[in-house]
Amino acid sequence: MNFIGIVAALSAFLDIWLGHVAVRKIEFISPTIWLPTLIFAAAGITLELFSLSTGNRPMSTVFGILGITALWEPIRTTHVTQKS
Repeated sequence: MNFIGIVAALSAFLDIWLGHVAVRKIEFISPTIWLPTLIFAAAGITLELFSLSTGNRPMSTVFGILGITALWEPIRTTHVTQKS
């Protein structure tokens, strides 16, 4: 049986929710947005490298989804901050 679809759906749902909550909290706490942006970007690149290097498909899927979300959050956060 192949559980990759379920793993991908659950990790995407939880990661998008966690990312949304994290961005709101960081916007509230952080005096500047550049340090969290760099941290999220570094985490995203690291997770994408983990995704490419692991042989376990479900873990690769989770790392890939987490990584692309971590890379997307700095872009979204910077864009939202510039609009305000």
